[in-house]
Amino acid sequence: MRFLYFFVLLFFLNLQSQERKSIEAYKFVNPPTIDGVLSESEWNNIKAADNFTLIMPDTKAGEKIPKGYESLVYLGYDNNAVYVGAQLNHPDPKNIPSEFSPRDEIFGVKSEAFWISLDTYDDRINHFGFIVTSSGTIGDSFSSGEFNGESLNYDTVFDAKIQINDNGWSAEVIIPYSAIRFPKKKFKIGD
Repeated sequence: MRFLYFFVLLFFLNLQSQERKSIEAYKFVNPPTIDGVLSESEWNNIKAADNFTLIMPDTKAGEKIPKGYESLVYLGYDNNAVYVGAQLNHPDPKNIPSEFSPRDEIFGVKSEAFWISLDTYDDRINHFGFIVTSSGTIGDSFSSGEFNGESLNYDTVFDAKIQINDNGWSAEVIIPYSAIRFPKKKFKIGD
């Protein structure tokens, strides 16, 4: 089994507040269907990342996510794209805020949000961001340095779907390699 190691920073709303995570990624034999349901058996081959901390509200930034709201994140890839799956728990799934909004309008909306930030240059400066809310709204960003409103002007092709379930909500995201950039240096994928 071949694995790819990405240094991935997964966060919900703020780059500086989330601890940097290194996640083991699984090479998919058959890529998942992006439908928001983590039903493909290959998701079970991936070790989940967990132990995330809160970003918002600011008064709770850095605190461990409360019991009942735990998140599990899975990372996979193939020759065409990076795939992220997430189970975002909520103690009362029927009351998950899920106000819909236009693409990239993710602030000031009554929805939960799942953010993925890829630091493909491993420099802690340049980040490609991919967002999906609990209503299914997607957004993308690129920031070089501090995240700001201009960061959301980045628009690329990617997709994400969500599904409300008995434990909260789940998300599946596909990020084609054409949507992100890598440094011009040799690196090895797999073993």
